Amino acid sequence: MAVPQQTVIIAEDDQATLQSLKKLLAAAGFNVLVYQDRQTFSEAGFLDGVPCILILGDMAGLDFLNSLKKANWEMPVIFLHSGNSVSEAVKAIQAGADDYISKPFSDEALLDSIAHAMAKAEQRSQTAQANKELIRRAASLTRREWEIIHLVLSGLLNKQVAERLGLALITVKVHRGSAMRKLGARTAAELARIVRDVGFVYQTTASAPVVKKSPARKRPL
Repeated sequence: MAVPQQTVIIAEDDQATLQSLKKLLAAAGFNVLVYQDRQTFSEAGFLDGVPCILILGDMAGLDFLNSLKKANWEMPVIFLHSGNSVSEAVKAIQAGADDYISKPFSDEALLDSIAHAMAKAEQRSQTAQANKELIRRAASLTRREWEIIHLVLSGLLNKQVAERLGLALITVKVHRGSAMRKLGARTAAELARIVRDVGFVYQTTASAPVVKKSPARKRPL
């Protein structure tokens, strides 16, 4: 089921549960790391770039999960707990856990949860990489290119943009073409979608590029 190098980190102080987890996960092909107290876990250096998932047992309550998220913890987390309170499960998910499983648990349920959480983590990673590339492309545009494509997307023709900005028509076309190439847009529809996506990514990860209107010019730039 698991591919080599996938690691499951277990933070659990109950010996019976710990041994059961180690046996199950090792048999499924995972590399297993075990921490039986919070201090040892907190002091550990984790594996950058290695696919990991964390299983939090009874020793780690919601406050510990919250502290991990505040520390920008990016690994998927499965909360494994002896309680069966629905409200506690909801709080765990709201705190950032990918799943909440009550003890005693079935092997199949846990392995399914791990597979699902890792798939979600991979999807998040791919989205993050795509967003970084989108931001990189957007950052390569000049202020004038941003200004022109926003005017174009507002419905103005190239000639109207040129008149609005006091530029030569050929200058507008050159800036527009350059912006489209940098953003990877082949059509106006693709340009509109990419600019929309850029705005969403900037709102959630950075400050959006501010485009200020330039004074009218009588000569092309």
